[in-house]
Amino acid sequence: SDAEQVANLEDLTFLAVGKSQGMTDTIMVMKYSPKIQTLSMVSIQRDTYTGSNDATATASDKINAKYPIGGIQSLLRAVNGLTGLNLKKYVVVDTKALRDLVDVIGGVDFDVPIDMNYDDCTQDLAIHLKAGMQHLNGEQAEGVVRFRHNNNGTSYPIEYGDNDFGRMKTQRAFIMATIS
Repeated sequence: SDAEQVANLEDLTFLAVGKSQGMTDTIMVMKYSPKIQTLSMVSIQRDTYTGSNDATATASDKINAKYPIGGIQSLLRAVNGLTGLNLKKYVVVDTKALRDLVDVIGGVDFDVPIDMNYDDCTQDLAIHLKAGMQHLNGEQAEGVVRFRHNNNGTSYPIEYGDNDFGRMKTQRAFIMATIS
C-alpha cells in the first residue's frame, strides 16, 4: 500500500480467540491502527463471570464456556456485554494453526519468562522449557501460550502475574514477538 492508502485506512477492532479442544482459553480484544502501525491488546480472563444471577451461577456462566455452548456469536455477545463495545469481526486460531504458523515463519525468538514444566496426557501436552531468550518452534510456542502452572503446582511469580494473569501477559508478549 502507498502512504495515501494507509492514511485512509480505518482502525480495525476485533475479537481474537485461541482455542484448544473446543475451549477458548485465550480471549482478547485487539485494535490495529494502520495509520500509526500500533496494535493494542486487552485480555479477558477465561473465568470471567457473564451471568446475571450470582446465586444460581454455574460453570456455563464463565466467558470461556460461551464458545463451546453457543459458538462465536455467543462469545461476541458476551464480550460486547462486558466491554460495551460492538465487535463484529473476529479471528479464531486453534493450537494446530498456531504451531503451523510459527513453523512456517521459521520460529519465533522469545524470552520465556520462567522455567515451564507441565505434562497433561489427556491433552497430549508436554511443556518443558527453560527461562530465557530462545528460538521457539511451533510446538514450543503452543506450550508457552498455554502454560499456566508447573507439574508441582508452582506458577508465574506474583509480581509477573500468577496463573491466568501470567499466561495472559505471556500470550500478549508472544504475539508482539511474533509480529515484530
